[in-house]
Amino acid sequence: MEPTTLYYFYSTTAQVLAAISGLLAVFTFFKIAEVKELLIGDGMAALNRWEEKEDGYPPFEDNIKDFKRLRDAVGRKSIEEIKKVIKILAEYEIQKGRSLDAYPNGFQSLEIRYKKKIAQIDEIKSLTKDAIAFAFFSIVTSLISIILVEKLIYAFPMNWIIIIFIILVTFLSMLFTIQAIFLGLENPEDIEKKKESQQPVSKSRSL
Repeated sequence: MEPTTLYYFYSTTAQVLAAISGLLAVFTFFKIAEVKELLIGDGMAALNRWEEKEDGYPPFEDNIKDFKRLRDAVGRKSIEEIKKVIKILAEYEIQKGRSLDAYPNGFQSLEIRYKKKIAQIDEIKSLTKDAIAFAFFSIVTSLISIILVEKLIYAFPMNWIIIIFIILVTFLSMLFTIQAIFLGLENPEDIEKKKESQQPVSKSRSL
């Protein structure tokens, strides 16, 4: 193997992974911001409807503490605090004997939506961290190998071990990157609907 070939391999790997990691970080940042804005918007809508005393909401006067808590959470854009108040509203809905099937757009549905979206954010973060971590190991190994390429060219089988390691780590980084992007583009509610639509088919096949 020629030294020029190794130079191109190591340098190209480092450049490509650095670019992909940067794009993934930007994608993750904007996707998480988008999901958070949707959840905050749900909290704002619930706050406005509660203030207008729409049907299905707890008595405004008797629950002023929770109302103020929701108002403050929306003002601070705190997803976790909004979710806690929505949970209280969902429990109130259950106490009133309103089932999820009868009220598919009620607080119970909203609570489920929050849980799914927050889980989606957490998983995107985890996949992004894994992708960037593996990319970092591959980039560092490639840069060190560029410096030592004149020695590695004669260090058989060490040069092949390093190449295989870089390819493996790069593959893992790309795998996590693709998973993070696809997860960011998916809507958890659409995934759930697909599963529900496939259940009768699977049952009929089993019969």
